[in-house]
Amino acid sequence: MVKGVYNRSVRLACGDIVQPMVVFWSFTKQGSLIPRAVAISNGLESRVEKASAILGEVSLKNSTLEIKKLQQAAEGHFMCQAMYEVDGEIKVAYFYLELLVLVPVPKPFLQINNSTPVEGMPVVMMCTVKEGTPPIAYSWQHYTNRDGMVVLAEAVTPLLNLTSANRTYMGWYTCTAHNEVNSQTSNGMYLDVIYLPKGQLNCMSLPASNFQDLALHCLWPGGFPSVRLRWAKSRAEETDVGSFSRAIQIHQGADVPNGTSYICLASHPALRKDAICRTTVWVPNRSLTCSVIATKLNEFLMLACDWPGGNPQVTLWWRDWRHHVLGGTKPSHNVFIMKPNTTLGGKAFTCMAAHPLWAKTAECHVQLEPPKLMVEWSKVSLFEGSEVQLACFLQGAYLGSEVLWYNNKNQPITANTRKYHLQQENTWFNLTLQDIEWIRDSGIYRCAAINAVGNDSATISLQVKKYPNPPNVTISRLMYTRPRTEVELEWETRGSGNLTGFVVQRREAKKTGPKQMTSSWETVANNIDPDVRGRKLGGLDPAVVYAFRILAVNHRTTGYPSEVKTPADPPFNAYPVVIGAAMAGMIVATVISLLVFQYIIRNRENNPRLHDLLFRMAGAETREQIRTPEDAEMPTGISDAANEQVEEASEQVGETSTTTGETPAEAIQEEAVVTSEDPSRAQEGVPAPSPPPEDPVNVTITVTATP
Repeated sequence: MVKGVYNRSVRLACGDIVQPMVVFWSFTKQGSLIPRAVAISNGLESRVEKASAILGEVSLKNSTLEIKKLQQAAEGHFMCQAMYEVDGEIKVAYFYLELLVLVPVPKPFLQINNSTPVEGMPVVMMCTVKEGTPPIAYSWQHYTNRDGMVVLAEAVTPLLNLTSANRTYMGWYTCTAHNEVNSQTSNGMYLDVIYLPKGQLNCMSLPASNFQDLALHCLWPGGFPSVRLRWAKSRAEETDVGSFSRAIQIHQGADVPNGTSYICLASHPALRKDAICRTTVWVPNRSLTCSVIATKLNEFLMLACDWPGGNPQVTLWWRDWRHHVLGGTKPSHNVFIMKPNTTLGGKAFTCMAAHPLWAKTAECHVQLEPPKLMVEWSKVSLFEGSEVQLACFLQGAYLGSEVLWYNNKNQPITANTRKYHLQQENTWFNLTLQDIEWIRDSGIYRCAAINAVGNDSATISLQVKKYPNPPNVTISRLMYTRPRTEVELEWETRGSGNLTGFVVQRREAKKTGPKQMTSSWETVANNIDPDVRGRKLGGLDPAVVYAFRILAVNHRTTGYPSEVKTPADPPFNAYPVVIGAAMAGMIVATVISLLVFQYIIRNRENNPRLHDLLFRMAGAETREQIRTPEDAEMPTGISDAANEQVEEASEQVGETSTTTGETPAEAIQEEAVVTSEDPSRAQEGVPAPSPPPEDPVNVTITVTATP
């Protein structure tokens, strides 16, 4: 297959035969079976068939067929017949060729459905070519001054769809068509996208001509095309006079009533109807305020002036005492910052306020004053131990003055301590001294104030008085108790004077051992009521000799100490001890005797001889001695006396039993029960002896307890 380009030249070779004897070319059109003669040559001359002109400008050179200005009709099958001689023998060769005619694409034609769409609308572009051998491909280019040429897309279809146009699509567009032969680019077409400006329509009123005129400004910059703006008092007064993006209208301030409203109208192709902005001119109702503030550590002074509200806003500026303008003009709020110094004390500054609807300006004044202090009392006198409050008054704000207190040693008091307590109430600055002392806290106290333009101070003289000396004290009695671990102390006062209590002190005088040592006074009792004149003190070491003294106290004032004394030993008295020992011995002997007799009576069967020794023998002797009734009564009297002694011994036993947990009645009752039961028990356990030869007599046993 041989490819040729429309309206260009193509050569068809008849195989590899160089000099054939005869060459014959024929052409068969596509879709036809009938060949048609094209050209013939005998080696010396050639001839071209006239009907071959539809193929182009045909010529035959040797065996090669050349077609210039190739036409599309030449597309088909060509056959070459060549007769040539080889070794004296004539041969015929046949060659078949298929010619394909390619048509180049012409310059495309670009079409667009809407060259000025509103932002958001769809846009369709079409690239059209009249001819060209397929397949034909298309590409789209976008050109802007900022980005240059940018290839958007390549496709086999000639359409470019922009579903939602936006402002970034604006610029030149071209399309390129290309096939196997060539490529062609269309002429450029500009796409304008209509869009509104960013934001909203804005209208305002501003002062003009040194605050004498009122300027109405209507703004809406940007967009494509620019927004057309115009001012009017109402829709009925609308005019065609306007401007694009910005519209300004000037009115004399004196001619504009307070509360007048104006409207601004905006027209744009992207708007279905005009946009409206309304502004009302009015004067603020509040008054002008101004102040001066010192920053921390008095590094700067800040002049502040305020008058909020109004349309247009009130214009403010600062002016010093020399009528020099400080800084620039600002609406509603103006702050001017400057460095402080002491030369500014007493100087005045003025804040000026202007509005187009006012005939004259308003003013507000501030004056920089150094602080001024006053004290409630310049001299304060009171007794020690009390609490005192020193007061200092700051007259006026004075740039936020800092107030400090200095003590009697000229040291600053910056925080609360056990001694000092700081308190502020509005412009009162108080210093409270707690538990004041006579020498330590007396002196001059100073209240100092400082601000950015000066300072001031005030002093207070504090006199702390000492309480008078109390009366003298003497020790009237100082004696050990018997264990020598306590002493009994009594004292007396001499002289006149107030007192609030007593203090007792002691120290070691010496030790009983060979080593001696001295020690400091130790307080063993304080806060003793002033009406008390005696005290028992314990916690003493018996091996140590102590010295005591006593002092009278009048609040914080301590009187002269009394004479130093050591305790005396208590007097010796042995009579109570001897009597007590004798009584204890009698009681013990009585108890032992009773217990022995009780044991013998209860155990007569076990110890019959002991029982008979104490009881039987005594009975026989008694019987022998009784001769007359008088003899029988005498033992009875003796028995009564002995019984009284036994009762006294029983009482002593009762006292002893009380210490052991028994009552005297219980002890005596128990003894009586044992005595009454023992004889019967003895009779039950022992056989009765034979009756004596003589008649029985009564026997009384007398027991005498001897101490």
